[in-house]
Amino acid sequence: MTTREKKVHAVVAIGYFATCFALLFYYTYGSLFCSRPGESGHLAQTLHLAIACTVWEMLVSTCGALLPKKFDVRGVAPVVATALALTGFASIPFWIYDTGRFMSEGTWADVSCFFTEGYSMMFPLVVAPILALATLAGELIILRLNRSHEPIVAKTSSAD
Repeated sequence: MTTREKKVHAVVAIGYFATCFALLFYYTYGSLFCSRPGESGHLAQTLHLAIACTVWEMLVSTCGALLPKKFDVRGVAPVVATALALTGFASIPFWIYDTGRFMSEGTWADVSCFFTEGYSMMFPLVVAPILALATLAGELIILRLNRSHEPIVAKTSSAD
């Protein structure tokens, strides 16, 4: 990966984080579950989940970028990354709730207010698709910017 490609990925990741944070913040804005006594608070929980979602997006973006290099198929990275992102985001409510208790509840990584009551049911239906669309947008930006700076190679004819 060239320095320019790394910069493009970094800018897209920062934009993704900002989008993710804004979406998550307004998704649970005003929720009584995020302001319970003893909880880390709405802002902290939003920050933790936005960081986790951004790390997941960067991981699936890397997987999507490696696929065309391995199989010599161009343009498949956005599709693969978006599918993996959607699968991961939609599955969060199902693996974060373990045996009647949230996995990280009461710890610094507590994000339970996003998955309490109806928020858990709506997360895979509302938030996950929007986050996956943000992944798709980021992947298309990366694909477009990286393609626009590829060297142009002259075709040679073999008619000797």
